Amino acid sequence: MIFYKILRYIVIAIICLFIAFIALLAYLFVTQANIKQVNYIEGCESNETFTVYCNYQNPEDLAVLPDGRHILVSEFGAIVPLSPTNVQGKLSLLDTTDGRKKNLEIEISDNVWGDPECQRESMVLSPHGIDINERLDGSYQLAIVNHMPTETIELFELREINDAWSLTWRGCV
Repeated sequence: MIFYKILRYIVIAIICLFIAFIALLAYLFVTQANIKQVNYIEGCESNETFTVYCNYQNPEDLAVLPDGRHILVSEFGAIVPLSPTNVQGKLSLLDTTDGRKKNLEIEISDNVWGDPECQRESMVLSPHGIDINERLDGSYQLAIVNHMPTETIELFELREINDAWSLTWRGCV
């Protein structure tokens, strides 16, 4: 008899928890619903809310350069061997003062920051995530998750010379 009373209370408790869970889900659904109209951007047209910058290939990540004026854009290509076309990517700059896209010069140098076993003969890139850090010596290091020709993290020195930014490859891991 006592066993059935305990079992009854357990069943009632489970039903109450289930109802509370459903009520919580309903509350979250209602409170997270966006009732404002969303303005979709079609083509390459800016609107009153957004300024659109076009002609970037799969912009995957952004990083503000130390001058606060330029934004580095990683233009993703493909992941080898998953892509049948092995499309290369690249790095570009967005000048926020006039909206222009700028090319970024990349120079290959000695591997002084990375794993000595990791070497580069060409600058084939498929950049994904990027990050800029100031090193202890005051220079700027750009780290890039790269998917071409193999999976690596590429390390570059980011330099501004005569109001133009360039990259020097310093190693990879």
